[in-house]
Amino acid sequence: MKKAQQKIEIAQRLFLTEDEHILKEVSYLLSQDEKDYELSEEIKEELDELRQLRKAGKTKSYTVAEVRKYALSKIKK
Repeated sequence: MKKAQQKIEIAQRLFLTEDEHILKEVSYLLSQDEKDYELSEEIKEELDELRQLRKAGKTKSYTVAEVRKYALSKIKK
């Protein structure tokens, strides 16, 4: 489906909806600007702590492929 067609279909569905929740959610999504997004101080502190643990070698990160492989190995058992 092309973007223009997809936009038209979404607009048509949006025009027909009477659900206030959906309208508010769409309005919220469309008003979001990534430049305006800011993390709370609490989240920043938590991320800093996690980064320090990672740098100190106390935690490890995994790729999506590694997680998938591990999960599948546990399911098969």
